[in-house]
Amino acid sequence: MSNEIAHKAVRNTFFNGASMAAPFLAGICKTVIVARALGPTRMGLFSYGVWLAGILGVLALRGLNPATAKYVAEFIAQGDKARAVAVVRHIVVLQLLTSLAVAVVVVGIAGMFVKGPSLGVVGIAALILIPDTSRQVLASVLAGWQRYDKLAYIGFVRAVPEVGLVALAAILRSGVLGMLAATLGCVLVNTWVTLRTVYPLLCSTDRLEISPRLQETLRRVHRFALSETYLILLDAVVWSSSEIFFLKRYCALSEVALFGIAYALSEKPLNAGGALLNTLIPLSSEAVGRAGVQAVGKIYESALKYAQVLMVPIFMVGIIISKPLIRLLYGPRYLSAAPVLQLLLVAVAFAPLAAVAAAVLSATERQGFIAKCQTPMALLNIVLDLALIPKAGSVGAAIAKCVTQAVMTVLLLIGAGRTVSGRFPAATTARIYLSGLVGAFPALLAYEAGASYALTGAAVIASAFVYLVMLVACGEIRQRELSVFYEAIGRPFGPWLGRGVGN
Repeated sequence: MSNEIAHKAVRNTFFNGASMAAPFLAGICKTVIVARALGPTRMGLFSYGVWLAGILGVLALRGLNPATAKYVAEFIAQGDKARAVAVVRHIVVLQLLTSLAVAVVVVGIAGMFVKGPSLGVVGIAALILIPDTSRQVLASVLAGWQRYDKLAYIGFVRAVPEVGLVALAAILRSGVLGMLAATLGCVLVNTWVTLRTVYPLLCSTDRLEISPRLQETLRRVHRFALSETYLILLDAVVWSSSEIFFLKRYCALSEVALFGIAYALSEKPLNAGGALLNTLIPLSSEAVGRAGVQAVGKIYESALKYAQVLMVPIFMVGIIISKPLIRLLYGPRYLSAAPVLQLLLVAVAFAPLAAVAAAVLSATERQGFIAKCQTPMALLNIVLDLALIPKAGSVGAAIAKCVTQAVMTVLLLIGAGRTVSGRFPAATTARIYLSGLVGAFPALLAYEAGASYALTGAAVIASAFVYLVMLVACGEIRQRELSVFYEAIGRPFGPWLGRGVGN
């Protein structure tokens, strides 16, 4: 990987990760407040409402998110900013019309067949999807422009009001519908901040006149979006919390709550896999636009390494401290979520690798291969859900999810490696896992000794330090990589830091 691409990859991933830091903490705070305020049964109904809003959003987006990021990055790399803006304007209008149509249809159907509190849950979920899908498309514009610093700004700005709205709903004891209404308020705040950030970019060029070339461009965008739609629907089964549907049908609502809490916690590190996906699609698309498919090979190999460097300690240490973490955040009523969380954290080892492979395949327009793999995997996931959930509840749901994601990851890695002639770094992977095992030892000692929360936290910090030392000792972190990180991240902040100390 060239220094220019390495710098851009590090900088993009750093700021994209930073964009998730405040939402990560805000998300944890929100789930803690909701869980403690509602209790397991009503928390289960709330989790169902949030899941439903997400599924409706998948239907409304129609693959427009990855299409936005891909073509904005590609046209910007070609120096055609006007065409990129024209595509964005078209997608924004199309997305808004689609989400309105989906919301109206869902509310109409629910009015005929759903009764009781569930009707209100469906209604608010339908309202949530309208601003939330708009927010996602607008965020994809910034991802395509590779302005992850702006995404980081949005993440920090939105965090405090989001937690405040949910806390207010808890103080008012507004119940499930009140908590969902607060969630709707959070989404509206997030959408407004994102729109304010993106709007200057959309107005930075004159409107491009309709021409045969622009029409062909939009047809290309639609073809890509339609192919991505099918993949996103499959993603909703394989990679999302689709088990909530079966848990609500076959188990008590408390089982929905246990899975919802465990999934919410495991989803946060999984979002780091999303950070890789978000940065790699535009970065790989830019490389394809400049030098062709073979230019992506080195990006792919390096991304696999750093995905594991980031994720291995999270899933290893997370599995160890799951029980005390659940007790600390949610209280003893939710301790049964600990084994569910441990199982779901296993997926943290797979998901970032799958995200890297999927990003490379999407950037090279090989979505057909992803669909061929993911279709049987979605069916496998559903079969496992039906077999395990009625008997084992939320634990069975977690097992079904882990098995499906592990198999899917292997298939994607094989396809991506062949597409870009990239090799899986097996020796590097072994050294990273060895470092992770040694690094997890302090956290394991603290857990086995029944240490206090403070000592457990100190042990986790010690585990991170030992892990980094092991990576250096194994040669997986070298001076060159530290230099690249400094050039991409440290040097741009140098003048600002200097002013901060009075220089």
